[in-house]
Amino acid sequence: MIRKFYFVLFILLLAFPIASFGQANAVDAAVNGYVSDTAKRVIVGAHVTLANLATGISQEVITDANGYYRFPLVPVGPYRLVTTADGFDKNTQEGIVLSVGQEARVDISLVVGSSEETVQVEAGSDILDTGTSTVGAVLDRREIENLPIASRNVYNYLLLAPGVIGIPTSTFSTTQFTFGGTERSQWNLDGLDDTQHGSNRQIRLIIVTPEAVAQTQTLSNGYSAEFGRAAGGQINVVMKSGTNQFHGSALGQWRPSALQAIPTLSTVQPDRSWSDEAFTLGGPIRKDRLFFFGQFENNPYTLPNSITITPANAAALGLPQRRDRHGSLW
Repeated sequence: MIRKFYFVLFILLLAFPIASFGQANAVDAAVNGYVSDTAKRVIVGAHVTLANLATGISQEVITDANGYYRFPLVPVGPYRLVTTADGFDKNTQEGIVLSVGQEARVDISLVVGSSEETVQVEAGSDILDTGTSTVGAVLDRREIENLPIASRNVYNYLLLAPGVIGIPTSTFSTTQFTFGGTERSQWNLDGLDDTQHGSNRQIRLIIVTPEAVAQTQTLSNGYSAEFGRAAGGQINVVMKSGTNQFHGSALGQWRPSALQAIPTLSTVQPDRSWSDEAFTLGGPIRKDRLFFFGQFENNPYTLPNSITITPANAAALGLPQRRDRHGSLW
């Protein structure tokens, strides 16, 4: 019995790193490539370090027998890639910005020389995405912060993606969509399941302030095996996180009734109001180790719904007749 237990444990330990390496970048990004010299000969045993410029957290791998390296699970954000090998100048790739779901291909060419010398390269926006052939769209932080969104519903950004159509609704509920003609979908918030199960709604009612969102990814079709839980759209929302710098935002909005236009066919202005207060705050708890980020939003909307009661019904119910501030009986 004990031997059987250790045998099962041994199998699990062998399988775990394989399963970890095989995890796809459904929520995170990935970086891979080959390290070679200027004559295109692969370099075995080179040390490749990927460092997040916002948090200071880094990962390191060593190139294999083919000179290949890969970082399979990398949070979105800006990065620096540093490569060193005996007998070669150190290579530093700057300006690498990773998006959710991106499989970035970054090949590195080392120059023969001293390890004390550094070759610095500025990565361009043309980093190849070699791991996906999906139809979809990614909205980054700059686009989310600048696009108008009067509804304050972050999921309405999805309407900017190809193949996505909104479904009209006359009731209060979360937004509904079709993806390439089907309503089947899988929703993720920071990698956690945000799909509504057991009803006709698609999304759970989780309030997310748009200012707290770093990126959104919408896939309509053509996605790979890691997106295997629904036949339709795949949606990822990635929240901002704490960094080594304190950062945040604040928003305030007030719409007084006196300044609002009277609705069509109305004789008086309804006593309606709408205000919005929101803020975010993030920063370090322990530099390069532990961070925090939080969000808050309150946007109450009041709109009285008028009900017509005939004089006969009012008398039957014993309702007294009163005059409102406009002189109308009610």
